Amino acid sequence: MVPSAILADSLGLTPVQRTKLARLVKVVDALRTERFAIEALSQLKLTEAQGDRIAAGEKVRTVLTETQRKVLDSNQRQGPPGSGFPGGGPGGGPPKGA
Repeated sequence: MVPSAILADSLGLTPVQRTKLARLVKVVDALRTERFAIEALSQLKLTEAQGDRIAAGEKVRTVLTETQRKVLDSNQRQGPPGSGFPGGGPGGGPPKGA
């Protein structure tokens, strides 16, 4: 994944946008460690407070509601935690059941 500072520079983001992008990258990284299919991110319906807590390093599952944990569990990628492709690496296959 491209570091958020490099991406922000190439996109010409404002300071507020840079902060939001850095937070988003941390949330996405945390979800990847849970093997979550990022394509289903909108289904989680994270609140801003939940995103802040995840970005600050709180464990994803402790931040989510029961309903959100079910969404997380139903949108798992194959492979070990933290990997995108089976066997490791970025990217990955389709969500479970797709």
